[in-house]
Amino acid sequence: MDEKIEKLIENRESYISEIAGAINGVSTQIHDSLRSFHRIEFHNRLQEEISYLAAKYYLYGIKEYQIEDFKEKGWDGFIDVVWATGFGKREIPVVAFEIDSSLRKKSVEKLLAVEAPFRFWVYYGKKEAYPLLEKEDPEGLITLINVERPEFVRS
Repeated sequence: MDEKIEKLIENRESYISEIAGAINGVSTQIHDSLRSFHRIEFHNRLQEEISYLAAKYYLYGIKEYQIEDFKEKGWDGFIDVVWATGFGKREIPVVAFEIDSSLRKKSVEKLLAVEAPFRFWVYYGKKEAYPLLEKEDPEGLITLINVERPEFVRS
């Protein structure tokens, strides 16, 4: 295993806490920079900023990372953001993020399908997410990050 990844796993709890704090900080910055926006704009900005955060941890941010052997209704499965070490065929996913404004079982399934030591579900929906997460991820592999739900402009 890569030395970088081993060190992160060794300090797992502090790493998880630090990432959760960074994601909440990014979310707040997006709220403050946009007066009103559509749901997809917030998702895309959050996805972009989370991808950029990878460099802080000496990793590479990859948006729409394809999960091998994951199909639903004929569509390939993609993770919103993966932080990886290495390039191309030598990419090793280290951290995976799904970003949602609603409860999506598929997002939890994708996070469980990706081979990464750290998995985060960034959620800004109205409903409580823990019951779904506890049901679908009884081993607790996924960390839920609840970010403040913005007020969206209706299309």
